[in-house]
Amino acid sequence: MVSSYLAKREQLVLSIHIVDSRHEPTTLDLQLHEWLEHSARSRLIVATKSDKLSNNELKKSLVRLKSVFSEDRVVAFSAKTGHGGSEVWRAIESALAGSNHPHPA
Repeated sequence: MVSSYLAKREQLVLSIHIVDSRHEPTTLDLQLHEWLEHSARSRLIVATKSDKLSNNELKKSLVRLKSVFSEDRVVAFSAKTGHGGSEVWRAIESALAGSNHPHPA
C-alpha cells in the first residue's frame, strides 16, 4: 500500500533516504534504494551520525555509501552539530524549485 502511494504521488519531488554513516547499509536500506531506483524517484542519501566518526572514518564511510548507492548524492549529516543541514535544505529547495507543483513559501 505504501509503495503504491509513493509511486503515484506526483507531489513527492524528493525522497530522502536516511542511513547510519557508522554501519554498512542494511537489507532494508538496499531494498528501499532498489525500489526508489526502479520507480525513478529523485532521491538524496543522508548519512546520519557523522559526528560519531573521525574525519578519516567518515571519508571511508561516504566512499562506501557512494559505491553502494551509485549515482545518488550522499550528504554527511549530524543533528548534534548541524553539519550537512544546509546542504540537505538546498537539495530540498532545488527539488521544489524544479517541480511543477506549487509549494509553500
